[in-house]
Amino acid sequence: MEKNMTEIYITNTNFLNSSEFFYRYFEGLPEYRQKKIMSLKNNSDRILSLGAGALIAHGLQKLGISAREAEYAFGEYGKPYLKNHPEIHFSVSHSRDMVMCAFSSAEVGCDMEFVGDCNWALAKRYFSEKEREYILKWGSRGFFRVWTLRESLGKTTGEGVKIMFKDLFVDMKENICVLENKKYYFREYDFGEYVGTCCCERSGFPDEPEFVMLK
Repeated sequence: MEKNMTEIYITNTNFLNSSEFFYRYFEGLPEYRQKKIMSLKNNSDRILSLGAGALIAHGLQKLGISAREAEYAFGEYGKPYLKNHPEIHFSVSHSRDMVMCAFSSAEVGCDMEFVGDCNWALAKRYFSEKEREYILKWGSRGFFRVWTLRESLGKTTGEGVKIMFKDLFVDMKENICVLENKKYYFREYDFGEYVGTCCCERSGFPDEPEFVMLK
């Protein structure tokens, strides 16, 4: 991995509806991910969690690391990291039948969402006036662009949804945001029915994510 470059992967999880593929990828995952998958009651949630684990494993393999044998730990807010590879940071997100995963040499977060209806009540409660003006201009897609930006930033800092309660400066043209006097960089991606954002402490994003055919 280049020092100042973030790698981003996406995949479709529909093929995991096959029990053959489901258990093939399940067996290659670390114990914590297996337990998480089996704790989910809804089969579609299990498939998404498995797809997330499989995409993480794919990215780690490209870095010469076995996902099954790696040692994992969790930050204060539950964000996983590799105990023996502090130079590698990763984040994962999923929505409906799509999964997005990012790897970087700096703290990184990503979020992908299916573009549904705009939740204006949520926007009025959590988003800034400028963000609400942006949503009024761009509608539902604008809402989910703001949402994925905030989610990806929350994953970068490790604070998760707590980021929704904080004020931040966002420059959509320069692709930077400032939270508590610290600058972060982000890149937006459009996947048709989905939008995604990757946020990182460093700049340097691919023009397009790599679509991974896990089969």
